[in-house]
Amino acid sequence: MNGIGWISSNPELWGALLYVLAGQFEHAGVLGDIVVRSDQASVAHELGGNPDRAVAAPRNTLQRQLLDGLRYLVKNELKLNQPDASDGWITADAIWLVSKTVSDRLRAHLLSQGIEGVPDRNSTLFNVFQDNGLIVANPAGKAIWDAEILSPTGWKNAFTFLRVSPSLIWAAGEDRPEPFGGSVQVLNEEAAPAAASEAQEEKPSLTAGAAMPLRQSLKGTNPQVTMDRNPMR
Repeated sequence: MNGIGWISSNPELWGALLYVLAGQFEHAGVLGDIVVRSDQASVAHELGGNPDRAVAAPRNTLQRQLLDGLRYLVKNELKLNQPDASDGWITADAIWLVSKTVSDRLRAHLLSQGIEGVPDRNSTLFNVFQDNGLIVANPAGKAIWDAEILSPTGWKNAFTFLRVSPSLIWAAGEDRPEPFGGSVQVLNEEAAPAAASEAQEEKPSLTAGAAMPLRQSLKGTNPQVTMDRNPMR
């Protein structure tokens, strides 16, 4: 009997596997816990950091306050998985957060709580994220990902993102939103410009609405020309 045949002969194990494949680790029992811990270890290995360090850090440390603030925003404040412009999108293995939107919102949230030492520059904030395993780096080892969102409604746009592991936000057994029904397509995965985080953090933030597209075709110019975008909020 092959591996799949053996697993399918055990209803409990087969059910746990289906939950894992669907990204619903909280319903997958021990198997879900194993996958979540492996996911966290993978993030730590990729970044050369340890996300458990932020989780275990005292609540008055910056890394723990960043983690708690990020969890609060994702669970309570950010608009996620909208059919058009959103603050972020959730897939089975990642949370894609519009980089400048979440950075500005997180900084504002922490300052409103009277927390000191929050970096003024996004590039510095991204470095703290990476050092503490709070985000997944792109193939070039940088914080920023370029990706295109395609909604089931046909809406499509590209943004710059921070990629976060879902297991960092939701503990095993904790309810989480359903994954986005569309697709997230990583762009320029091979190139991953080294200065992306520095360039991104210099862009001014708008004050209302959701994020604007990263790239737009310009009439009368080469359609491959891209425009920087300023995420709103």
